[in-house]
Amino acid sequence: MGNSVPPCFIETTSEGANSGIEHCVISPQGWVRPDSTMSSVFGNIFEESIETIWKSKEAESYRNALPDACLQCVALPQCRGGYRLPTEKEQEFQPDRLMRDPLTQAPVHHVDLNPQWKPIPLFKNIRKEGFGYLITRYNYSIPASEHAYPLLTKIDGTMTLAQLENQFGTGCLDFIGYLYQNRFVYFQ
Repeated sequence: MGNSVPPCFIETTSEGANSGIEHCVISPQGWVRPDSTMSSVFGNIFEESIETIWKSKEAESYRNALPDACLQCVALPQCRGGYRLPTEKEQEFQPDRLMRDPLTQAPVHHVDLNPQWKPIPLFKNIRKEGFGYLITRYNYSIPASEHAYPLLTKIDGTMTLAQLENQFGTGCLDFIGYLYQNRFVYFQ
């Protein structure tokens, strides 16, 4: 499916709603919107820098407009809270109409990792956010906690999985496997 479909609606490989989170749309008049279907604006590039607009109250309000149920859902990193529907009032949003009850168990995917493999990053950026970090690869990103940052800085192709496990513990292999499944690392 080309559109973002919440995994609580149907199991999907959709990357989640990334409008206003990873990208935006800028009109010929300079209006910055989450996407081309939204009337809500974050600001105008003829009046402010894109950096200021991206960190604006309006942009943060849009990104933080998550239904309470989403905060309990294990699929939030994939789904990002679904598509936000604007209401009649400025900067208020309704939840995605496809959303159902939050998922409580993530699907288990097993990946066999060779301890001698060296993970090499495919991600381009690690960006500090209010919740922790956002790891970006082209037009796709995944969130990571504050605790993941030291490990992320060591994923550079110089250390083996065994060395990383010795330094960061067994849990780091699950995270590296997750990065691999999402095409954020490959192995040498």
